[in-house]
Amino acid sequence: MKENTVSVTGQTITEESIRYTLADGRVVGIDRARLGSGPGGVTLQVWDAGAADDAESSVTEVTHSAQHLLARLQVIGEVPAEVREILSTYRLGDGQDDGEDYEAQSLDDAASFAADWAEGGDWGKKKTIIDVRATDWTGATKVVELVVGKDPEPPTCAQDGEHEWDSPRPVVGGGEGNPGEFGVEGNRIKTLEMCVRCGCYRHSVSESQSGQYPREPKRTWYTGPDEQSLAWVAENSAENE
Repeated sequence: MKENTVSVTGQTITEESIRYTLADGRVVGIDRARLGSGPGGVTLQVWDAGAADDAESSVTEVTHSAQHLLARLQVIGEVPAEVREILSTYRLGDGQDDGEDYEAQSLDDAASFAADWAEGGDWGKKKTIIDVRATDWTGATKVVELVVGKDPEPPTCAQDGEHEWDSPRPVVGGGEGNPGEFGVEGNRIKTLEMCVRCGCYRHSVSESQSGQYPREPKRTWYTGPDEQSLAWVAENSAENE
């Protein structure tokens, strides 16, 4: 994104407006500030040679994305390279820092790249949901919701081999028809399971509902065995011998 004011022959580019002159003398004017309807829109006007900015324009329209604006400018006349660069540059961000610029053909392409860009970051071992944004010069924004971070790996089963997960109600509790299941805040479901071979526990909480804030992904974590789970394992192992 261009910052401050950059002037070259026949062009003036600022953070809020762009002016340049076509070969036939007409002046193309693009303004974000004049729209006054929030992000994602600009006014496009074309004045005859020598006309002031407040004169009647041969074209007065509103456009709501840089991609659409660039296509419209190409119909009107040749578009300077500097203007093409601005309208093909998207700001990518995840809300954690200032983000970075990326050149793309469209807002959708930029948002797709933003998702890949964010997934390549170091998000630690706790899962979380983030909103990744791609924003063009007009202020149009596309948001992609991503689950980042990782659940921890399960501990090694003390009895060698793979864990065998189950929810014996005498140990994990819960309702008769849904052992090990509990409602938690935000209409989420917590599930408690136990390895019937070593007695350790697997905990999981379901993803929060769409539209809920803060959004939370499904998470899984593990805790070691306790006296109750070890007693259950010992009793049931003896019964199976």
